[in-house]
Amino acid sequence: MSTIAPASHELGAPLTGNPHVCEVCLRHPRETCPRCRSHLGAISRLRTAGHDDAAIATRLHITLERLHALDEYTEDAKEIDALRYSTVPVQQLQAMIARRRDHDPAFSFEEIARSSGIGEGHQLDRVVGLRDRGPRQQSKRRNTTIHCDDAGRIARALGALPAEVDS
Repeated sequence: MSTIAPASHELGAPLTGNPHVCEVCLRHPRETCPRCRSHLGAISRLRTAGHDDAAIATRLHITLERLHALDEYTEDAKEIDALRYSTVPVQQLQAMIARRRDHDPAFSFEEIARSSGIGEGHQLDRVVGLRDRGPRQQSKRRNTTIHCDDAGRIARALGALPAEVDS
């Protein structure tokens, strides 16, 4: 016979009831709840004004341990943000396309462009930097980077994982 955990313990919420950890933020790890966002902003402003941690905790009506937990959260978020990319170089996608072209005689840019949502084959050429951008009157420039979302869609269309396209 299986038992269902109470609603307060779902989605990663702490079972211990630790008062130094926000259960809402634990349930939604990609977002910061409004209360924690408010605390983080106040902590930053008060530190800039020269207040020490004990005074800040007292002023915000939180424990010193909670303040340190928020500091850890901020440091973790900074580390994660440093690992995120908005764009990646096109060279790896170009190599994936070249390998696919060599191994698959029926390969077509139109098929990959359609399945990745890029548009038509000539647009895919431009996006991945295999063809000059813009009309002939403009300077001959090629894309050197591509947005991560587009790179992931193209990788999937090529039969690869988005994680295989990195910087």
